[in-house]
Amino acid sequence: MLLDDEVAIVARATARRSFGLAVAVGSRLPLYCSAQGRALLACMPPEEAELRVRRMARPALPSRTVCAADAVLALVARGREDGFSSCDGGMELGVRSMAVPVTDRAGTPVAAIGIAVRAEHMEMRELRPVMLPPLRQAGMTLPAQIYPEE
Repeated sequence: MLLDDEVAIVARATARRSFGLAVAVGSRLPLYCSAQGRALLACMPPEEAELRVRRMARPALPSRTVCAADAVLALVARGREDGFSSCDGGMELGVRSMAVPVTDRAGTPVAAIGIAVRAEHMEMRELRPVMLPPLRQAGMTLPAQIYPEE
């Protein structure tokens, strides 16, 4: 969920063989370099997303982190067009991820749901057709589970 200029992890599931990214419930990820963060930025009005990106600290984490404001904003714009965001080694080298927004019943973005895989298991070009359909399905069905009709 969005928390200031970060994504707060509120739920997590892992495979038996987890990887190095130390993300647990309660962890926070930067908006600018995580797939979930970019998915949330993409749901904001472009002016608000730009203001947030330009004012936040954007340190380089691993060598592949996209930090320049204009480059981050280009990735956010692409996520806005595509309806999902991805990250290839921007949070941790060797980790690829993608995320889609989750909305409330009114269609307001409230969170993002994502998936991450080890780079040696799947190329980014493979991730999209394999993981995006179930990720989108989960993103569409979560609101009914989170916000039951009254």
